[in-house]
Amino acid sequence: MSRPIIAITAFCSPAPYNNLLLGSGSAYTDAVLGAGGYPVILTPAYDLNLIDDLRNKFAGIILTGGPDVPGHYYGQDNHPAMNTLHEQRARWDIALAKKLLQWPEMPVLGVCLGCQELNVAAGGTLHQHLPDAYPQCLKHSFAPGDAENYHHAKIAEDSLLADLFAPGEQLINSSHHQAVKEIAPGFRAVAWSVDGVIEAIEPVDLSSRKFCLGVQWHPERIQHLPLQRKILQCFVQACR
Repeated sequence: MSRPIIAITAFCSPAPYNNLLLGSGSAYTDAVLGAGGYPVILTPAYDLNLIDDLRNKFAGIILTGGPDVPGHYYGQDNHPAMNTLHEQRARWDIALAKKLLQWPEMPVLGVCLGCQELNVAAGGTLHQHLPDAYPQCLKHSFAPGDAENYHHAKIAEDSLLADLFAPGEQLINSSHHQAVKEIAPGFRAVAWSVDGVIEAIEPVDLSSRKFCLGVQWHPERIQHLPLQRKILQCFVQACR
């Protein structure tokens, strides 16, 4: 059986280099390969009309992690603690996420920033800095070189995540300072950390999509955990 070709969003560094980068390095591509897919890094093009061409070229799309969605995409000013996306990627990613929501046959997985982009594209908002919104919150942030930051999340029953993991508490990792605030119409929260931060969203009507899931953590970085591998495996299976 041939491997489904899966697009992975990348972010671009500022001029003069304009490099394409993946926030978790080869972890995304390794995870897709390990789950049976073939990853292709997607250029954030200036011409947003090119997004329509992707519909028949890829079997699925992963919206990857990265810096913060600029506040104007959800009606807010930027918080001083924010490190915003390169505007080229922000325009591309939000436009792409909006299109993906219109393509029910296209499997989509949003990881960390990608989860937030799905929520913003569908009309939701974000907590711009978790310590402000949750004064007693866990340590959710992570810096390069740090040991992986783990904590538990409670998984909702009757959800795609519960089908993958089982309801109850599951171990996840954490690498963010923002999170979903107002959940977009058509979505619901399906995982929460013990401090109340939303850790995953999915469509209210799962039958309306082949696969659509946004997780605030980074399953591609913790593929040594069998349950985390199931997220990529189920996504790639939906792409076949």
